[in-house]
Amino acid sequence: MTTVRADIPIRLTLRGAVPPGPVAYVLRKVEHLVRRPPAAARQVQVVITLDANPANERPVRIEVSAVVAGKPVRAHVEATEVAEAGDLVVDRLRQRLDQARERTRTTRRRSRAVVAHEWRHGGLPPYPTAGHRGEPDDGSRPVVKRKTYLLEPMTPEQAVDEMDLLDHDFYLFVDADTGADALVHRRHDGSFGVLGPTAGATSGHEFSGAPPVLTVAQAKERLGVTADRFLFYREPGDDRARVLYRRYDGRFGLLVAS
Repeated sequence: MTTVRADIPIRLTLRGAVPPGPVAYVLRKVEHLVRRPPAAARQVQVVITLDANPANERPVRIEVSAVVAGKPVRAHVEATEVAEAGDLVVDRLRQRLDQARERTRTTRRRSRAVVAHEWRHGGLPPYPTAGHRGEPDDGSRPVVKRKTYLLEPMTPEQAVDEMDLLDHDFYLFVDADTGADALVHRRHDGSFGVLGPTAGATSGHEFSGAPPVLTVAQAKERLGVTADRFLFYREPGDDRARVLYRRYDGRFGLLVAS
């Protein structure tokens, strides 16, 4: 169910038997946050999902997206109860909004350690697989969501900024120096890694790594037998990169550079 609150710029979508009381609590907190000066958010959307599966220890998922000064900002969390998830997602969104409001294209954070390294999978915390919800996790499940993106040239440091604002674990981009598809991702220790032929991020040295060449079936099989969140690769006969990733519900999604 999707509704639009006339008194605040929030589009609400409920999935599952979400109780109305906690929903009102979440909306009040989000409304108060997104109306803060100096630049109020626009095009705010809140999606609250309640998973009916009793085996799911964190059945509530809240996703909030907004546009601030023309830039998308997102936050998402999972929790045991709607009110708890609301508190968590508002705190997370507050951090993202502060970054968006303070950031400019000419003044960027340079304190991040973005490390170029040869292709290897891993580096992310273990992510609950579909087996967590009683399904086999052997790569046999279909890709349920496919997105094609026109990528913007940028540096790895700028890509990390974009990844932070979107609250993602990884971000696909075109390296401004090499013109090649590349990917930054959040690593297990909290640092940031970069995959693909980039100019070496902060190291200043040429890096010639490239994603493996796989069919989508091979990529699904490889990702399905690991605890990794995503797989950066390209398909035979196609020079553009792809990212096969594990969605919050354990199924696969696919990002395709164009």
